[in-house]
Amino acid sequence: MDDLVAFLFERIKEDEQVAAGRREHWAGDRLIAITDSSVRLADSAGVTRVQAGDRRMLAECRAKREIVVKYWYELNVMAHGPASDWSLGGQGARETALRCIAAVYEDHSGYRASWKL
Repeated sequence: MDDLVAFLFERIKEDEQVAAGRREHWAGDRLIAITDSSVRLADSAGVTRVQAGDRRMLAECRAKREIVVKYWYELNVMAHGPASDWSLGGQGARETALRCIAAVYEDHSGYRASWKL
């Protein structure tokens, strides 16, 4: 799962850069362009518009990052110290959450089929 954690941190970082004001950004094989009112995703299939404010995108990135950090923290607790019932019982759910987040990036070249639910 270390690879999934690293993959997600990289994708979240890319998304934060886009939301923080970079006007164009490549994410895998997609060009993402930010306008004042929307995010445009351009790919070989054409251009689609997704309404999304930069503040909402940044908040979403923070939420995703927090989920990944919680997973990583609990994984280290279980590996290096006395794990609580909460740590042991919830790790499966946290792993499922990571896989759900990763599904958003399924078209990225770094995405692995083994991460699918």
